[in-house]
Amino acid sequence: MLLTVDRYGKDNDYGMLKHQFGIMMTDPAPEQIFEEYEPEKYDCIAVDDEYVQEVAEMLAGVSVYWHGLDRPESGLAYHGITLIPPESIEEVKNGRFQDNTI
Repeated sequence: MLLTVDRYGKDNDYGMLKHQFGIMMTDPAPEQIFEEYEPEKYDCIAVDDEYVQEVAEMLAGVSVYWHGLDRPESGLAYHGITLIPPESIEEVKNGRFQDNTI
């Protein structure tokens, strides 16, 4: 199971950028590419950009995939889709929740 961070921000009624976070119930196929904005597909929750900015630097070294399993990277794809593999979730939780910013 991979956690997907759907990072295509959409403005809300107040003009604040939002980022969508959701959980994929099945692992993506190796050839599957994620380029569409589909927060409803993964029951995503919205997080204000100001909070995401605060933790983006802390997550810069976390091993992830951008847009598909064929593109290993590190850190969040700020204007794209980041797939966080199970082996990186603990690192995300530790880096993120240690300082209680969100």
